[in-house]
Amino acid sequence: MSTGRGEANLYDLSSYLIVEHMRAARSPLDASMDALRRVRENTVEARLLNARGTPNCNVSFYVVSARGEYAGVSLYANKFAVCTENGADGLGTTAQREGRPTGV
Repeated sequence: MSTGRGEANLYDLSSYLIVEHMRAARSPLDASMDALRRVRENTVEARLLNARGTPNCNVSFYVVSARGEYAGVSLYANKFAVCTENGADGLGTTAQREGRPTGV
């Protein structure tokens, strides 16, 4: 699942990339971080960049493998919830960038 700037996810075929990486035995975390790198590298229009030159939007991926491994990643820190045999738990995503999308 993905949230954030949907155009970036679609433009970069992020979900497809994540699935193909996991089919090649990469972990959900590694696969989704690669997809975020692609989003960041392909976001080049000035209107989509903040003062730091990074995307002024957030994109998050929540990924679960067939083996039950999971990851929540985002360009900028975000939160997600997961429910396992131990119950529900709120977690922070693994963020690629510090700060907020519109921050300086």
